[in-house]
Amino acid sequence: MKIISRAPTRLSIAGGGTDIPSYYEKNGGLVLSMAINIYQQIVMYSDEHIYESKGHRFPLKANPEFYYKILDEYKINNGLHLTKLQCDFDGYIESGIGSSASAAVALLGAINKRLDLKMSLVDIAETAWKLENKKLGLFGGKQDQYAATFGGVNLFEFKKDSIITTQLGPTFIEQLLPSLVLFHCGFNRKKTNIQEGFKSISSKQKQTLDEIKTLTVATTESITRGNIQEIGRLFNELWILKKRSNRGISNVAIEDIYTTGKQHGAYGGKISGSGGGGYMFFIIPPDIRSKFINDMELEGLEWWDFSPSFQGLDVRIIEK
Repeated sequence: MKIISRAPTRLSIAGGGTDIPSYYEKNGGLVLSMAINIYQQIVMYSDEHIYESKGHRFPLKANPEFYYKILDEYKINNGLHLTKLQCDFDGYIESGIGSSASAAVALLGAINKRLDLKMSLVDIAETAWKLENKKLGLFGGKQDQYAATFGGVNLFEFKKDSIITTQLGPTFIEQLLPSLVLFHCGFNRKKTNIQEGFKSISSKQKQTLDEIKTLTVATTESITRGNIQEIGRLFNELWILKKRSNRGISNVAIEDIYTTGKQHGAYGGKISGSGGGGYMFFIIPPDIRSKFINDMELEGLEWWDFSPSFQGLDVRIIEK
């Protein structure tokens, strides 16, 4: 059997941190998230098709044990279900756009199809999160797995016993896209998991995350109204709160990039994901888009063209 499975990464527009169980189980979380067309893709070969593959292939700097441990959970590659994986990623690993969740979701999608497990999309998202957090030791929130599984632009409401997904659709986000630009800083975060600081929430962290949740509502409403300058102002406030919520999110180099972006005309912006490096995005006046991209590239940043991905997890059997 030959299976191809693909899952998108995401940009966390607002609310990151409130999807951590230590916060949302007591206070409720709210995240505005957009899946983007930077994909993790896995081709799984098995049975007679295993001989088409020259061996396992993994993305640059990816840890093969990540994939092996998920396979082991389903007793694959133990002599009973031989498998070869060809894994590719369009972006950079450890860069703040949820690449590990996207890889886990894509691999689980392939396993689900191969073993006919009949897992729902919610099952896949929840299982990916549990495997990453419990088996692989990658502590984090749940928005990444849900964004990779469902795709699109979503408002995720996290509660102790449920997650409510409100799909906002293309018309919600289309007026923001000309003002949203994405760059890679030129360096990724260190291997240490910055989100470890959220395992136990202090009273100060709770207060900050409460404020982030309130601004997530305001940001969603501003996008609905198409008020780009207001969205930029809210991004600026969210960036300040994000840095306050956890150590390690920013550093001198990131602060320089942010200041440079503001000097070139950005209304606001923030580092993606848990910070420390990787991708950073800005809200700008749409009429300066080309000049802003050029100016930031001259400053040494790498511009990334992207679009929302409304497909979510896509799994197909190519050959039985």
